Amino acid sequence: MLITINNNNLLGGREIKIAEHQKKSYPTITHLNADLDVVVLELVEVDNRQPIHEFVLAGREYRDVDAEALTPGFGTLAKLEEYVAVNTEALLKNYLLGSISRDVSLEQITF
Repeated sequence: MLITINNNNLLGGREIKIAEHQKKSYPTITHLNADLDVVVLELVEVDNRQPIHEFVLAGREYRDVDAEALTPGFGTLAKLEEYVAVNTEALLKNYLLGSISRDVSLEQITF
């Protein structure tokens, strides 16, 4: 499920910069971050009064308007990288051509 950024369940968040020595570990995220106007966010949500840290890919417009993340949340950058690497084409389509129907998950998109 995609996360709505700036919702009431969020305690906070920050943009993550991929350090030079980490770029080999996260090549797809690094590439999208450099070539498109997307960022990696670490969000802290509340679930049953426990903080949960999740990493998502989002467009920079999240700063100005309530926006939906481009990816579901993942507990580690490595899991986010795996997801982005497998779903790059669908993510690009969603990012470049606008949001997809809320009834269709990224896994259901075929090309």
